[in-house]
Amino acid sequence: MSRLLVAAALSLFCVGCASDAVPERPAAVVVGTVTLDGVPLPSGMVVFSSAAGSTSGQVADGKFAIPRAEGLAPGDYAVSVTAYRKTGRKVSGPGPDGQTDETVQFVPPQYNVKTTLKQTLTLGDNSCAFELKSR
Repeated sequence: MSRLLVAAALSLFCVGCASDAVPERPAAVVVGTVTLDGVPLPSGMVVFSSAAGSTSGQVADGKFAIPRAEGLAPGDYAVSVTAYRKTGRKVSGPGPDGQTDETVQFVPPQYNVKTTLKQTLTLGDNSCAFELKSR
């Protein structure tokens, strides 16, 4: 009798062990390059935006990657690129002396706040090259 109870308890326990994990949804993997006037962007951010939301990737030495785990669904995206550099001046802000380095956006607005960049992503691996011009 006790063996029967143990077997019943184990079978109930195993039913509870069934995976409730959500299967990985199909996604696009994106790798790419960003240049400004033919020079790799030293650092910055690339953002892919659609009606469903947005996902970003850090730019380092002109290269960026957005892995499958970030969950970009295949489809059409507006792309924006931002990058900042120090001006050499100090402004009020968080810092040990109440000052911080002033920075300015140096990527032209047609690539960020007024972006004209578009990209269609497909399921699986995607490669993008954004060749930006300052003029």
